Amino acid sequence: MTKKIDPNFNPRTIQLEFKEEYTRDTLQVNIDSWVKFRHVIGAGLNSNVLKPTKKGSKQKALTKTFPDIGKSHYQAVTNLGFCKQSLLDARAYEFSNEFLFEKALYNLYFHAGCVFDALGHLLYIVLIKDSTTKLKSNNKPHLGPYRHWVDWGKIIKEIRTNKKRGFSPFFKSKQTDEIINIRNNYTHNWSIVKAKKPNGEYYWPNAVRTKRNYKWPYHQEGSKLTGDYKRHTRIVDMLNSDFNHLQSTFNDMFGKLTELLNRFEKEHKVTIK
Repeated sequence: MTKKIDPNFNPRTIQLEFKEEYTRDTLQVNIDSWVKFRHVIGAGLNSNVLKPTKKGSKQKALTKTFPDIGKSHYQAVTNLGFCKQSLLDARAYEFSNEFLFEKALYNLYFHAGCVFDALGHLLYIVLIKDSTTKLKSNNKPHLGPYRHWVDWGKIIKEIRTNKKRGFSPFFKSKQTDEIINIRNNYTHNWSIVKAKKPNGEYYWPNAVRTKRNYKWPYHQEGSKLTGDYKRHTRIVDMLNSDFNHLQSTFNDMFGKLTELLNRFEKEHKVTIK
């Protein structure tokens, strides 16, 4: 059975690595479920914590896979911390430095996408049985394991293909889809238009959450901005809401991942000591 969590275990006092502690203690991000998951997997970087329970365990493949759990869970928590720092930066620079304010917006949604992708990696390894052996391409083994190519979009398809149940709250979230859409716009399209009110507050059209093609404010399309985008939200308010959603999803997902470790042990015929 998976390592038990002592009733007196306090995720807010456990000693962590610098970035992890900074995220929890300085930035005041709730990572309680993540700390419990980290405790159960022994930080996930040492395969020596895996003990075979039956003959036939694919120990060699699992030994190479298990550290990826540690890497991905570390990526998830550090990027969540980067998101919170970006939120603080956006609040600080809204009225004083438009350049740094804009950079904070990009950073928050970029790192939010990284959090979701890291969660996708973890779900794939813990939930999908052949994650230890499946290659990206059998004809191109140099591309390595398929698990290294899984992101948030791919894990949704994997879970549907493998008919895994209980994940609808994560994959049918309108707000998650909107966060991913903004991230994709920043990384694949062009800058998102914003409006500045006389009091100095910046607003985004609500369309940024669902559209992938915006009017460009620096030529003739700019004159159409007011008419086309009638509903706006203050950007800092949107960031606050999206970060709170991300933090909540992060903790719910790591709670789910901790529950799934029992299944992981049974399928791979090992115990995590």
